[in-house]
Amino acid sequence: IYQSYSLSSGINAEYGDDEKPLEENIRKLMRISDAEGELKMESVAEGDIDVSMLDPNDVFLVDLGNHLYVWIGDGASKAESKNGMSYANNYLVSKTDRFSCPITVVTQGRAHQLYKEIS
Repeated sequence: IYQSYSLSSGINAEYGDDEKPLEENIRKLMRISDAEGELKMESVAEGDIDVSMLDPNDVFLVDLGNHLYVWIGDGASKAESKNGMSYANNYLVSKTDRFSCPITVVTQGRAHQLYKEIS
């Protein structure tokens, strides 16, 4: 038996072995930046996401629904780079119900799999 959990209400539903809950697969792109003097995260796009939206001077969370990527641009500050994973964890806990979603950190020059998935 497969069980879906939520922090707020405990077990949401039970599913048989051959059934899985339908997940919303809306792609989302969030920028983590300290360009204005303080580190913050802002939504950039929802739905269609393209590689050209990634700015090398920042860190981005790329939510593909079944996988969350932390993309670190070559020009990202130390604070942005250091805090990307923390923002990813907080995002999954506070904005989604996918607590066991895989998170992968990729740097700008080594994000080939991510580029394939969003192109």
